[in-house]
Amino acid sequence: MKYQLHIFCVAVLILTVLFISCIDENITNISDSLDLNQSYSLPIGDVSYTINDYFETLDTFQLDTLQSDTLQIDTLLTPLPDSIEFVEFNDTLYTNVKYLLDTTIDTEFDFGALADDLDKIKAITLVFIIDNDFPTDTWTQVYFIDEAGNQIDSLFIEGPLLISAPELNIDGIPEERPPEIKVCPVSDYIIDNIASIRFIRVYGIVRTIRSDIDIVKFYSEYNIDFHIGVRIELEFNVSEF
Repeated sequence: MKYQLHIFCVAVLILTVLFISCIDENITNISDSLDLNQSYSLPIGDVSYTINDYFETLDTFQLDTLQSDTLQIDTLLTPLPDSIEFVEFNDTLYTNVKYLLDTTIDTEFDFGALADDLDKIKAITLVFIIDNDFPTDTWTQVYFIDEAGNQIDSLFIEGPLLISAPELNIDGIPEERPPEIKVCPVSDYIIDNIASIRFIRVYGIVRTIRSDIDIVKFYSEYNIDFHIGVRIELEFNVSEF
């Protein structure tokens, strides 16, 4: 019994010495190649748009040719409409309505404030929480704008982001649905030019027709809201501290 106790005490002593030596080695020999990651999130702002102003410029029951936008977004519809469609707005019937309506809104955010940490930026991600009331497909594109109003680049490199039309009830009113969340990493090109960015421009497109119903109903309370935030990931080396 005494022999077993002696062996146990020796084993404990050896383990203790090894543990202390490991602690000392870790404390006194920190590798210069060790990287530390830090991230933080910031709100950019809210963007909301409607199509009310467009309908206020129209007269009811105008019979004319169907119009389209001129911003190279016809490819979003296949096939293109070949006849005049009727659209209801606030229970009033309209014709000669564009089948795609667009709007542009700028929101200010000075990415140039990150320029001092440019060499430490590992990634930048934009987060969108999207509430869509419209009964049709909508699209959005986000542009990064410099102080002079010039476009540096766009976020969605494959074209505008589609926000699909909701299900409709028997009265043609959209069924309630939860907000959509889109997490969108930005390109290395945007990160390299981050010091020049002063604005984010949100370009929105609303389709006024659907293939499954004859007349789409819109109301002035319909809009689409974007709640935009940014997540920034930084990487530091321990030698910098």
